[in-house]
Amino acid sequence: LDIFLLSSRYEGFSNVINEAMASSLPVVVFDIKSSSEVINHGVSGYITRNGDIQEMAERVVELAGNEALRVRMGANARKQIVEQFSLDYLMDDIKELFIH
Repeated sequence: LDIFLLSSRYEGFSNVINEAMASSLPVVVFDIKSSSEVINHGVSGYITRNGDIQEMAERVVELAGNEALRVRMGANARKQIVEQFSLDYLMDDIKELFIH
């Protein structure tokens, strides 16, 4: 895969976004509940207006035609997931909950 596209219009926290990002894929999603919590728009992927199929298609075409952008966003996506969802990071959050 070169690009991960999630066209769900309603979804809770989607692990599949994290999995795609961990696989160094740029992601294109609708602006649903948790997308903006994971994706850094324009850095690790694109968040498009919910239900705006035209905007989503334009972002996919943009990525499809620009390998350097795909690679850069995919690397950023991987880095972001490793930093925010690694076991060490999560353990620090859990420790903070118990300490405070």
